[in-house]
Amino acid sequence: AVVYVDGKAGYIDTEGKFLPKLGLRFDRAYDFHDGYAKVQIGDIVRYVDIKGEFLGDIKLDWRWAQNFSDGLAKVSTVEGFKFLKADGEFLKTPVPTFNRAENFKGGFAEVQVGEKWGYINTKGQYLVEPKYMHTRSFSNGMAAVAKSDGRWTFIDEQGKELQNGKLSFYWVNPRFSEGAVGVQEEHQGKWGYIGKDGNFLPNLGPKFVHGVGSFSNGWASIVDTDYSTGRPKHTFTYVDKKGNFLAGREKAYLQDARPFKDGVAVVKLNDKYGLMDESGVYLGGKTPKYKYTRANHLSEGLAPFQVDDGTWHYLNNKGEIKIIVTNSD
Repeated sequence: AVVYVDGKAGYIDTEGKFLPKLGLRFDRAYDFHDGYAKVQIGDIVRYVDIKGEFLGDIKLDWRWAQNFSDGLAKVSTVEGFKFLKADGEFLKTPVPTFNRAENFKGGFAEVQVGEKWGYINTKGQYLVEPKYMHTRSFSNGMAAVAKSDGRWTFIDEQGKELQNGKLSFYWVNPRFSEGAVGVQEEHQGKWGYIGKDGNFLPNLGPKFVHGVGSFSNGWASIVDTDYSTGRPKHTFTYVDKKGNFLAGREKAYLQDARPFKDGVAVVKLNDKYGLMDESGVYLGGKTPKYKYTRANHLSEGLAPFQVDDGTWHYLNNKGEIKIIVTNSD
């Protein structure tokens, strides 16, 4: 874990001891990714491994060095964007540098040459040569791309477009999740979910007016937006991939609806945050003892909720308080 003491950063183990060669020697430090962490010394960024050894002689401007992902780190040089390998060498690519680039995800990275975008794989080879107006990262084996007419479709990991390029949409959610993604066929049209074959899922065709979320743990949020007061007011409910609404609640009623994880979701109901299970039960009862005014996502089995006085309660997926952190801690 990263710690800061008197303006300097270092790394400690689970017992709170500084790791060898990774004590308070950096101006800034970041989490490890793929075996390396970014560390800043002055205005220079270097990469360091868990043994405290630097990756070659690579020194970069702190603003343009990214974390490692899929064994490669996106960096910016005077010439343009490149990808750094874990051996300290730069990845060989079809062009020496790219105008712009995104981090690798799912084995591919988005790259721009001129005004067009395409994808390369971790070997530096093109999956798709730059030809799209816009691209999104791969997720669940698919990636969203915008064609020359501005309409969106998806490609698979072989670079093939949905239904041989004959299918496109006005707008799409950026990422496939659990084999499905939300799409809008036409401007101001209704939203629905398609599978990887491009066909609408049964009972989840274009029928949702204001927008849809991504599936997580079998559930996706559906949004309803009220414009009558001048300022948009969003409410939510959940639907599964068979088209069943959580607890039969088709009408949106939640003020916030986060993705499900470990059988629960962080939600906001009656101006209070809490956890809801997959049967639609608001854990802790309809009137919880504490009024949680802020909440974060469930991570490593716990979700943090903040009480009015600033105290944080960490709840498990049964709604039980496992850790309390006060302002004085």
